Amino acid sequence: MIRSKPSSVSLLFNSYSKDSKLLVATKLLMPLLNNCGPHSAIIGPSLTLINTGSILQASMDQFDYDRGENKQLIYNKFVNFITKYKNGDTVKGMYLWGKYSVGKTYCLSALANELMKNSVDVIIAYYPDLVREFKSRISTNTLEEVVSKLKQIDVLMLDDIGAENNSPWVRDEILGPIIQFRLLDEKPTFFSSNLSYKDLSESHFSNTKTKVGTIRGYRIGVRIKDLVGEDNIIKM
Repeated sequence: MIRSKPSSVSLLFNSYSKDSKLLVATKLLMPLLNNCGPHSAIIGPSLTLINTGSILQASMDQFDYDRGENKQLIYNKFVNFITKYKNGDTVKGMYLWGKYSVGKTYCLSALANELMKNSVDVIIAYYPDLVREFKSRISTNTLEEVVSKLKQIDVLMLDDIGAENNSPWVRDEILGPIIQFRLLDEKPTFFSSNLSYKDLSESHFSNTKTKVGTIRGYRIGVRIKDLVGEDNIIKM
């Protein structure tokens, strides 16, 4: 496993703790992505992390094999991802799904922490909170700032997608452009969900009253599948 020092703190921060293993942002954060709800916090460099207590300790060295299915497969894919990404190869993300409390968030956080050690900028965000953040940004005219960051970050991880209240506006005007940009730019994107890929695509995103909305929801699902690849849709 790669073992290099963390990169310098990005411009998301104007204050941080040098004593922390993971440079933890203080209350003097700049406003970008620092109000994503009670489950979220930002740690550097450019790493937005959820449920900071135990997840800060998530580690590839102490990988959680006890809960859920296919943990060895997931671990092996993570190691392969890190190796290829370090070598500059094009590599896809993953879609991890399964019932509550099987370790989906822990797995993504372990990978995020490992990437951060190697100077990779990562955002991992609890998606329902992120949706609320999108809506709150409209009144302050700062929505595009957040969207641009999510488009361009090295590695993006959206945790618990499908748990949000499905909004055609968020789906079509926010999530769609983000994943389309990342698909075209070949930027790795990871997802976790309680829903299978089929349920997310055919039920959750397509749960609208119009035929056009159903088609648009299906297209979001197709783009997610293209981002991760069929072999990287894994039940836990």
